[in-house]
Amino acid sequence: RDWSSDVCSSDLWTAGELGVAIGRDRALALTYRPERLDYVASTRALVVHSVIADAQLALSAALDVAVSAIATAGGDRPGAQLLATFAWRPLP
Repeated sequence: RDWSSDVCSSDLWTAGELGVAIGRDRALALTYRPERLDYVASTRALVVHSVIADAQLALSAALDVAVSAIATAGGDRPGAQLLATFAWRPLP
């Protein structure tokens, strides 16, 4: 018997998101995201809290820089991540 379809369809995930953003060439955003995870195989529901900070800067018409920082606490998923993206669009 394939149990994977039963487990995936019975898992519950609920989340919300609250945030604020400003800017145009220099964009800043801060987001709070609570999540409630209720896995079939677990003994209780988990509540996970995440805070996401995003910054984007257009250095020129051809170069953008973006940084995202994510901190997560609660449940079985504590951690912190940092992601940097550089987008270069050379002119034809």
